[in-house]
Amino acid sequence: MQFKLLGPVEVLHDEQPLPLGGSKPRTLLTALLLADGRAVSEARLGSMLWDDRPPRTRRAQIHTYVSRLRKLLAPYADVERTRAGYSLHPHEGTLDLGEFRRRVELGHEEARRERHAEASAHLAAALDMWRGPALGGTTDYLVDAERPRLEEARLAALEDRVDADLAQGGHSRILTELGGLVEEHPLRERLRAQLMTALYRCGRQADALETCQRGRDLLAAAGLRCGPVLDRVFHAILNADPDLDARASGPAYAMPRQRLRAARPCLLPPDVAGFTGRDALLEELGRRLGPAASGPLVISGAVGVGKSGLAVRLAHRCLDDFPDGQLYVDVDSMPPGPGRTRAALGRLVEALDPDGTLPDSVEERGGLYRALVTDRRVLVVVDGAADEAEVRPLLPGLGQARVIVTARARMAALGGAHRADLAEFTAQEAMDLLRRIVGVPRVAAEPDAAEHLMGLCEYLPGAVHAAGARLAARPHWTLDRLVRRLRDASRNRLEELRVSDLDLRTGLARACRDLPAELLAPLTRLAFLTERRISVPEAARALALPEHEAEDLLESLADAQAVRAVVRDRSDAIDYKISEFLAVYLREQHAKSI
Repeated sequence: MQFKLLGPVEVLHDEQPLPLGGSKPRTLLTALLLADGRAVSEARLGSMLWDDRPPRTRRAQIHTYVSRLRKLLAPYADVERTRAGYSLHPHEGTLDLGEFRRRVELGHEEARRERHAEASAHLAAALDMWRGPALGGTTDYLVDAERPRLEEARLAALEDRVDADLAQGGHSRILTELGGLVEEHPLRERLRAQLMTALYRCGRQADALETCQRGRDLLAAAGLRCGPVLDRVFHAILNADPDLDARASGPAYAMPRQRLRAARPCLLPPDVAGFTGRDALLEELGRRLGPAASGPLVISGAVGVGKSGLAVRLAHRCLDDFPDGQLYVDVDSMPPGPGRTRAALGRLVEALDPDGTLPDSVEERGGLYRALVTDRRVLVVVDGAADEAEVRPLLPGLGQARVIVTARARMAALGGAHRADLAEFTAQEAMDLLRRIVGVPRVAAEPDAAEHLMGLCEYLPGAVHAAGARLAARPHWTLDRLVRRLRDASRNRLEELRVSDLDLRTGLARACRDLPAELLAPLTRLAFLTERRISVPEAARALALPEHEAEDLLESLADAQAVRAVVRDRSDAIDYKISEFLAVYLREQHAKSI
């Protein structure tokens, strides 16, 4: 008689299946087989059959299932009842789970003797016994309780078999299988480390490093840290450790060691002159870049809120902490599309290794980039990223390198990140910046006009800086004159704050460029409303949408920092505020399209 649990639960006699019945009789049989001769209490059986909602007749039903099982298995097995519960004792036959464990142990014994071909054969035979997900046809309660440990045993045996194959130099043969296994089980670090080893031995070092980085990203997204298995293989690849070489194959490809000697570039833009405010935030973010910290630092916020200025100031303050180089790439200035990440990686690699050959693919560039910064204290500033998918290939990976990312979106799906979502200036911070640009006496002479001017600038650092630059360029203007021009509905507010190449339209254009059409079109319609603070019912009427759809759209716009959510006083109702500068730009672009 054959008892089978590694797939659909079956009992075969003379190769013919016995009629076990439905899920509950199968569950009773399975629970007794898994107990391996030990008694299983009625309470335990009840939980496997009905979870925490057993019927009042549970004892009678269990007795009925046991009676049927006794008749079905006699005379080849006994089902006994004791004070402790029920137990199953086969007189003859095999249990596939027991045979699986026996063959796995034979494989382990051969591996200890370094007889890897024999080890692989025993482990492969053990794995061949699985006919599908274990415990098929039983109740969900039993599956949830017992299948995970059986599946873990199967995966561990599979990893042992892969180790035996790698020890024989079979990396090329199992590479495709390993890639599929890692896709199926992305958080299993041992499988990923085995795939990295196989890729390295196949001369694909960059792909091996990229595989490590993808695993690190997935672990971080799940709230986990990269473990020692991945870490060891990662550093072994970087160091061309001979222990990684296959015993039965030729020498593995390794990146030339001179390519790992990164230069010490400093590509940061000049520090922001007259930087004002954010003192407490700068201190906090500086600590987040310290040696004990980890993960990317994301600075997000709307157009004009000062993300780039804060990132550059922070980077300059931390120069001494990153002696091996400071990199900067303005992603937002590059043409949008899938080629942007590739171009950004190219600039970073060329800065680190100007004499080297630049690979063509994103994967190879990413692997080389991370290899060049590993174990070096390098700071990387990625300015103006569009989304998480664009950022992940630009992260330095393992080691001491750190990255600052600026983005309009909050990058909520970027695992392991510390986030700083910038708001507009306080009134005091805005006034301090204006004083720095136009001088204290000029502001002191018109305090009311200065306050009105800051309000018209919406306390956005970019707008305040533009207003101050306009006044500095026209020393004969009063502050009140600029206030009146900004209030004049016949004038274009964006044009009033344009000075030389300082133009708020640049950031607004990039923000609108990154918005999908399904958000940009309704946002443009909202820009024509009289009031800048919009309630959900008002948006629903303007867009001819049901209120729940209008609310979802406004929330998507808030996620993209195109509007700002504002909670009403003493209420849980939320309004959404669109910047006057963005509204002017959208109306301007709409007029051009007509």
